[in-house]
Amino acid sequence: MKELQVVKKYYINTKGNIRTSFSKIKDYFFHRPLYIILVLTYRLKSKAQLHDADPLKTLYVNPHDIKYVSGLSGGSFNIHKIGLVKDGNWDQKKKPFINLDVPHAIHEHFKYRKKWEDIDIIKDAIKQVKNGNRAFKSNTLNELIKHCEYIDYLYSEISSNGYISGKDINKFSSFERKKFKSIIGNKFYNRYNDVAVDIGRNGELLFVDCRHRLAIAQVLDIKKIPVLVQARHKEWQDLRKTLAEAGSLDDLPESIKIQLEHPDLKDIVED
Repeated sequence: MKELQVVKKYYINTKGNIRTSFSKIKDYFFHRPLYIILVLTYRLKSKAQLHDADPLKTLYVNPHDIKYVSGLSGGSFNIHKIGLVKDGNWDQKKKPFINLDVPHAIHEHFKYRKKWEDIDIIKDAIKQVKNGNRAFKSNTLNELIKHCEYIDYLYSEISSNGYISGKDINKFSSFERKKFKSIIGNKFYNRYNDVAVDIGRNGELLFVDCRHRLAIAQVLDIKKIPVLVQARHKEWQDLRKTLAEAGSLDDLPESIKIQLEHPDLKDIVED
């Protein structure tokens, strides 16, 4: 991987100085968004804290398999956790994804055909913003209306054009990319707008970020979507290591054999 070698070179040449190496690598990659994630993967961390997988690896998963919110990330993407291996019970703190305000409202609106103003979460949000509070990712009534319009537009685009990942959009012409500006809300679309997950000790996919698109993918019953892995539980990483070091698949314990179809193991099984 050419980009990875560039990062290693600059990181070593600057003696691990993050600010210096970051600046040099940024100049090299210009607006290529992957430099951020690669630099941070090689920041001052012990090897025990980092997983062995390509930090930019795309997994293709059934969106219905992402049922709970990660207890490690709290439903918010954190680039500093990319490549992290973490022990503990964070993967046991299971809050249902559908219980989050945005996914719940999206299911109510599109699956059960309720008008936005008839959904309890939106009714409460209207009261909150009128009282000067933030609700449903909005500070004012106008922002709330625009948020609902944004969801309608995003749903329409995905329904009509299919689920398009950040990596695929980056291959489009500048004219085509402009078409998606209003969908993503960013000047430059990149991989980090894909759904992000953490992986628990038993391989469970736990939601981290991109709730709008994940909820819409579930409502539309899309079979596979691309996701970016943020962190892995230590026990899952140990399983990956055991699999990678096995001389033969026949030598593996049954507990690992039953996981061989897991999307996060394909890079090892097919190697």
